[in-house]
Amino acid sequence: MKAIFKREFRAYFTSTIGYIYLAAFFAFSGFLFYSNNIAEKTTSMYSLFTYLFNANFILVPILTMRMYSEDKKQKTDQLLLTSPVTLGGLVGGKFLSAFGMYMCGGVVTLLYALVMSGYSAVPWGTILTSFLGFALAGAALIAIGGFISALTENQIVAVIISFIFNFFYILYFDTLAKAITITPISKAMLGLSITQYYANFTIGLIDLPSVLFMLTLTGLFIFFTIRIIDKRRWS
Repeated sequence: MKAIFKREFRAYFTSTIGYIYLAAFFAFSGFLFYSNNIAEKTTSMYSLFTYLFNANFILVPILTMRMYSEDKKQKTDQLLLTSPVTLGGLVGGKFLSAFGMYMCGGVVTLLYALVMSGYSAVPWGTILTSFLGFALAGAALIAIGGFISALTENQIVAVIISFIFNFFYILYFDTLAKAITITPISKAMLGLSITQYYANFTIGLIDLPSVLFMLTLTGLFIFFTIRIIDKRRWS
């Protein structure tokens, strides 16, 4: 897994993807920090974390579109599949490399908080829980994006499908769930809404159901990806 992680993480910087992602993340987060904190003279980072989470429908597909589709297109996937590494190590290494890039961008939010702490009292409790929620939600969305990437050899197809899925799941899934008048169905859909669980972190709550949901969603799609890769190995 360690070798796969190093290979994939390095690949983000030998191509333009890593630079595009970080540039987009820093530019957007910097704009949010200025408009929501500096301009408004507040230390609350609720809006910043909320908008950054919503922006994941664009940002995460940038990270995940090449995870498996590029290897499949270049026919290097069979080389990886015959290397002395387990499928779990292969998928785990790729997942951790994308998550590592995600956190390279996310850590800047803590730097913003440090800057503000030099001038005023900062609600560190809420900021740290929001940061944890941002990390867990990102892990889940990366696992889903990796699964989508494993389904196709075309990076453009992978990024479009991930974009559409994330756009609906992040921005409109809970709205649709609340609009359904059949109570059991509405409750069941809300129970699958990542936005609902993420919202708990942004108000300073770390509840077990929210953590378990994020971790379960991540693990489930990593498992699905392993199954897809395993079928490819024997095809």
